[in-house]
Amino acid sequence: TETGPAVTEDRILGGAVLLAQPAKGYRAGIDASLLAAACDATAGERVADVGCGAGAVMLAAAHRRADAIFTGLERDPAALSLAHRNIAANGMAERVQAREADAALPFSRLGLKPFDAVLSNPPFFDDPGALRAPAPEKSAAWMAEAGLAGWIGFLLKAVREGGTITLIHRADRLADILVGFGGKAGSV
Repeated sequence: TETGPAVTEDRILGGAVLLAQPAKGYRAGIDASLLAAACDATAGERVADVGCGAGAVMLAAAHRRADAIFTGLERDPAALSLAHRNIAANGMAERVQAREADAALPFSRLGLKPFDAVLSNPPFFDDPGALRAPAPEKSAAWMAEAGLAGWIGFLLKAVREGGTITLIHRADRLADILVGFGGKAGSV
């Protein structure tokens, strides 16, 4: 259903979650579904969704893990507004929140204690010359200004020692991901 010139309302997770998302630009797809399904948070655990966008991952994961607490971190004001709208529309405000944050800045600036688990679908590309430019509405979701290394550094600070980082990324970047985690993470 169309709710405005730039937003659609869709159902995800077999219709269990209502998701208002941009009509153009980054829209939730299989990556969000896989990332949410990989969340195995237990009762009382705190989970961050870094780069939460409109909230598809955290809302689907929160639906599946009804006793965990979720915080979405998002730098784009329009996406953050949609995340707030979606949290309210799904009646999850008691245990799901979204706040402004930029993975290019130090995690310590947020004043949050590290999370038990972190979920993320970082932008796939660092170099604008590596691909034909995406539509302007998708560029922030596709291009990491701080680079993949910047995102991994943020994720490592956002998770407590012994916690879990789950991310979706391109297979051809696996070596870069492992180098980023190298020596700073337990088992990978």
